[in-house]
Amino acid sequence: MRKTTYGLLLSLLAVSLVWVSCASAPEEPPTEETVVEAASRASVDEAKATADDAKAKADEAKAPKAAAASYQTAVSLYDEAAAADASGDLDTALAKYQEAEKAYLASRDEAVQAKNDAMEAMEAADRAIAETEAAAEDAVQTATEGEG
Repeated sequence: MRKTTYGLLLSLLAVSLVWVSCASAPEEPPTEETVVEAASRASVDEAKATADDAKAKADEAKAPKAAAASYQTAVSLYDEAAAADASGDLDTALAKYQEAEKAYLASRDEAVQAKNDAMEAMEAADRAIAETEAAAEDAVQTATEGEG
């Protein structure tokens, strides 16, 4: 029985060694093509994330309404990038995501400028109202003094 146990243990040890040696066998080194593809994939993923951040900034600035045409251009570029990415055209996807980022940021800037222009117009209207009210008070006071 003791010989059987030792034999079984030695067999298990031999099988384990073979398994470990196969599992730790060196993998083939990556080819230049796979390295370039991985780098391209990483660049596309980074450009997409940057475009997503720019879109969030444009949305926060209310660009879909305040700068609708510019924002729609950005959306179209982003959609083209996503389609190119899905088809495996990483060079086009990268370029389109970068264009989309710029377009989203431009729509954000346009929306911010529109908001600033509106605020200035409201301030000018408030000043005009105040001046008109002051002039009306002066006219009423002058008219009241003239009667007396």
